[in-house]
Amino acid sequence: MLRAVFWEIKMDMKSAFRYRFGMATDIIIYSVLLIFFLMSNSGKSYQDMYHYDNYKELLVVGYLAWIYAVTAITSISQIVSGELRQGTFYKKYNSVYPLQALLFGRMIAALIIQSIVVLIVLLVSVLFGNSVTGIQPFAIVAVIISTIGMYGIGLIIAGMSIFHKKIGSILYIIQLCLLFVTDTIPTSQSVTLVLPLTLCNTVLRKSIARISFTTDFMKLIVSAVIFLVLGICVFQLYLKRARKKGNLLFY
Repeated sequence: MLRAVFWEIKMDMKSAFRYRFGMATDIIIYSVLLIFFLMSNSGKSYQDMYHYDNYKELLVVGYLAWIYAVTAITSISQIVSGELRQGTFYKKYNSVYPLQALLFGRMIAALIIQSIVVLIVLLVSVLFGNSVTGIQPFAIVAVIISTIGMYGIGLIIAGMSIFHKKIGSILYIIQLCLLFVTDTIPTSQSVTLVLPLTLCNTVLRKSIARISFTTDFMKLIVSAVIFLVLGICVFQLYLKRARKKGNLLFY
């Protein structure tokens, strides 16, 4: 199974580097959006919230976590839709290995590619926001846990794409909502406190501001596990409904 996952990663990365326009557009869009937030002094309320002067640093770490989160969500549904259009989805579905594991390999490839985008966005934050964000091992662990939890949400969206077909507009709405309701950009996030991304943002910022975050970190782990399990179950449910209705034959 590990070899199968490895080949999924390798094939997807080859495809991404062969068609580099998508990566270039991601760099431009994410960079321009970050520059706008930095120049407009978004996140200034973080100074009082976390008692930390460099609020731009707190904004940038949340923004980077958001990039990984939306990649985990959108990449899976796009991959599933692409496999269905190409007529190769049934091969993965009939594989001896779990379909979710193979999709996870594709997501890892997308995240590796997106890491290149993140490095460039970090450079942009230094140039335009004078925000130097040190990459700490603990921060990487928190982002990984959050991304795994958001992968569960991605599986739910992928299940919807199998059953309901075209859901591109829903993906855009989700990306924007995650940006503004998970405290990536300062807003009231009480409704989304259960989301891994919201908890990850809190953990990252408290660790930078040297505030105790043990409880929030434990909540992050629990939230990620719950959403991962929920995503797997909902994805299987949609897949069974699609098979029963015959949607897989008429994409």
